[in-house]
Amino acid sequence: MDFFPIERIITGYLDKNENYLHLNVPIEKADKEIDPSNIYNRNWIRFAFDGAHTSLYLDLAPGNDGNFGQIIFIDDEYETGILVAESTTELIENLKNDFENKLYYLDEDALEDGNHYLITDPKNDIVNWESSEKWKR
Repeated sequence: MDFFPIERIITGYLDKNENYLHLNVPIEKADKEIDPSNIYNRNWIRFAFDGAHTSLYLDLAPGNDGNFGQIIFIDDEYETGILVAESTTELIENLKNDFENKLYYLDEDALEDGNHYLITDPKNDIVNWESSEKWKR
């Protein structure tokens, strides 16, 4: 996933509020901390995207069992929501631990074309959550 600069976060939020608020698509499968009423929730702020169907959001409107400011993963193709972390602090701590445990590594092929990016260990891959040990629901 690409993490967005603040300008893109703001532009995306404004675009969603202008163009998608009329849509109401419930999430079919969601962790209990996530409000499943609408995948286009205006109080979810997207800050990372895989380029296809999955994103990370700062959740400012959690479900009854959730926490304000939690980090959620939404797969809009499969209408699935997964709690990733209870806060941005926890998200960063988890990423740090994952790096230390070598669950991410630099893609060698990407080095050749100058497009540097990380690959995640399949057991920790949230984008492919259905086959991930950690994220499978």
